[in-house]
Amino acid sequence: MKKVILLAFVLFMTRFTSFTQLTYGAKAGINLSSISFSDDKYNTSVKSGFHAGGFVHYPINTKTGVQAELLYSTEGNKWDTKPSSFTGVIKSSQVRIPVLIHYKIDPRFAIEAGPQFRWLVSIKQTAQGATHSIKPLYYTGTIGLAAGATYTLPGRFPGLRAGFRINRELTKINKINVGGGTLHSTVFALSLGYTFKK
Repeated sequence: MKKVILLAFVLFMTRFTSFTQLTYGAKAGINLSSISFSDDKYNTSVKSGFHAGGFVHYPINTKTGVQAELLYSTEGNKWDTKPSSFTGVIKSSQVRIPVLIHYKIDPRFAIEAGPQFRWLVSIKQTAQGATHSIKPLYYTGTIGLAAGATYTLPGRFPGLRAGFRINRELTKINKINVGGGTLHSTVFALSLGYTFKK
């Protein structure tokens, strides 16, 4: 499945780059992310981060298009055990490659959804005053889903738009037992993007 997503992204980039209808742009924003633990001995809470990158969009018709993105994203969570006060923070960075179907409800508002490939760059945990890499415990690549909406802002810059998105991994992100059971990643993202070519 990972190879299928990557192949689709490459084909999208190479097949449609010569089309005059193709648009492209940049986006950046904030993340509110969490890694959920299946072990109920742990409490988890969200951690803030950011994302930044670019996108290309190819319109299939006046309402529907395909949008591929390449994003660098910082994520993680905060956790503590109960009833003790043992706490920790997980910080991670990854590259996300969503390939989305983009559908316009009206000229300004659109919804989007599709599969997403996640490539783990680094992941570290801070606990008891020490920070160390825990990357060997986690899968380097996972598949998830992304869904959200965008709104093109009125004003002097017609390419400016705001967006909201939810990213959720379909499978667990830890490949061996890390003490919290099965772990899944969820990210709520708010962004501003700008289309350079229309």
